[in-house]
Amino acid sequence: MRPIFVPDLRAVAHHEGQAMTGRARRAQICGVIVAVTAEQGYAPTIRELAERLGVSPSCVALQLDTMRARGEVMWEEGRGRTLRVVPRAAE
Repeated sequence: MRPIFVPDLRAVAHHEGQAMTGRARRAQICGVIVAVTAEQGYAPTIRELAERLGVSPSCVALQLDTMRARGEVMWEEGRGRTLRVVPRAAE
């Protein structure tokens, strides 16, 4: 398996002193989920996502809840490492 390049996303967390938009943060989270899953063979934990993104685990949990309600991610309740990105339908 070929190594996956995952940039240090903390460096792009703010652009010119402005907070990242919700859409940009969600895209960033999806990218990390896909990259870590490809790299490790299983999904990251909330803590692992938070470390990679340079934010608190509670921020990641809040975003994941929003993303789940929007149908962007899914996971199985009560089971660890089942987080996955839901593929978008062709537009």
